[in-house]
Amino acid sequence: MNRRFLTALFCIAVMTLPTVGALAQAADAEQGAEQTEENTSMIKRMSIAFFGGYNSGDTYFQLPIMDERAQLAEHSNLVYMYDGTTFDIGNELTANGLTAPEKKIDSGNTYGAKIGFYLSDNFHIDIGGSISKGEAKLTALKLEDWEPQERILLSSDDKFTLYMGGMELIYDLHNMKILGLTPYFGLGLGGVINRFDVLEDQTSLYFQFLGGLSRPITDSIGVDVGLRAATYSFQTDDQEYSEQVTNLQLTGGITFLFDVKPIHDLD
Repeated sequence: MNRRFLTALFCIAVMTLPTVGALAQAADAEQGAEQTEENTSMIKRMSIAFFGGYNSGDTYFQLPIMDERAQLAEHSNLVYMYDGTTFDIGNELTANGLTAPEKKIDSGNTYGAKIGFYLSDNFHIDIGGSISKGEAKLTALKLEDWEPQERILLSSDDKFTLYMGGMELIYDLHNMKILGLTPYFGLGLGGVINRFDVLEDQTSLYFQFLGGLSRPITDSIGVDVGLRAATYSFQTDDQEYSEQVTNLQLTGGITFLFDVKPIHDLD
């Protein structure tokens, strides 16, 4: 009796071993899959981009032609020259005087770079900045017998530099690719520094819309053209004046892409 029981027990064990082995393998596979999923990096790819192009400049201080009936307190109509001195437009309009002072930044070149983090094939976060150059000019409108004639240059600063830096959220529309060109659009937030040679720097926060077209050259290199429109408040010490300006940048660039290995593969 004992011999038959032992024989039956042995047969059951032999028949059960494959099932136990299969269950163990399935458990190991599931555990490995969970571990792989937990250790995989959220960042799928990274990019480094360099770009350059055209910067539109801004008109950031602009007063209207003074009304003939206007009465201003003495020395209340001062504007700052770019050498740090002041210029008094005067407290009343004259037939052959100057009026309507204006400060603007001429258009110029812009250069920049950024690093991108791809969370999916379509969505990435870019962090970077740009440097733009342009000449700052102060002009006033000349009157002759009360008639506006032309603007007279009063002062200039050819060392003006615009610094912009921040973060961009960009979505690539791969499903709308046409002739190998992929449209993209996005939003950006950041800070801006308007740096003068003598006058005090003016800083602000900006909000930015951007869009463009990109085209891959290889699996790891691509080119693109884009347009950025950043709006911010440009404050000056001239009569405590503030103007909401929009800066445009039309750029072309090259992007280098790098695959990011999962964390568990880095060991």
